[in-house]
Amino acid sequence: MRERNRIAREIHDTLGHALTLLSVQLETATQLEARSDPRLHEELLQARQVTKACLTEVRHSVEALRLDESATGSLQEQLRKLVAEFEAACPETRITLDLEEATHPLHPELCLTLYRCAQEALTNIRKHAHATRVLLRLSTSDDREGQEEQVELTVLDNGQRCEPSHERRAPGFGLQGMRERVVLLDGRLSAGPEPGHGWRVEVVLPLKLRGQVKGNAMEAREVREKV
Repeated sequence: MRERNRIAREIHDTLGHALTLLSVQLETATQLEARSDPRLHEELLQARQVTKACLTEVRHSVEALRLDESATGSLQEQLRKLVAEFEAACPETRITLDLEEATHPLHPELCLTLYRCAQEALTNIRKHAHATRVLLRLSTSDDREGQEEQVELTVLDNGQRCEPSHERRAPGFGLQGMRERVVLLDGRLSAGPEPGHGWRVEVVLPLKLRGQVKGNAMEAREVREKV
């Protein structure tokens, strides 16, 4: 069950992300075609690139069942690429990436979880929020007055929806996968509407892993009970 849940999370967060982006781009291409807009060619080229990336994800999944983004660059580099991808797909949305307070090196397991959570949050904004501004912030804190060192990821948008449709649907694979990843690293996840409008996602993880990663010792049933 642990392995099945892990594979399900990876499929959702890799292939699901790429196919969502491709769907958005093809919908845009359809609208451009209807208006005989000359930008159609560029949009189709971008969709082709996403398709190639999706095929690469399939190959990685077949080979290893997990694509470790942290192995191909730092988390900061991966977040910059993620933001650039978002900006290309949603030029009408202004996104701010704040990495100034991320001053501590991070364990690969932390990097992967934070990347996947940021990826899922931005995917949901693209699908549901109709936002014009997004903030993605990564920060780390020192051990002060006995408080544990931790890393925090915040994704905040000014969209108009109160509750994304992906949370109203059962079983809510995106948010469920985020929670499972966070719980397995002894972290906390909060996701909910901002006063008035907008949506905030916050992930807080301890910088130091407590012994063996929980995923190697915790039954899937216990994880589901916690989330």
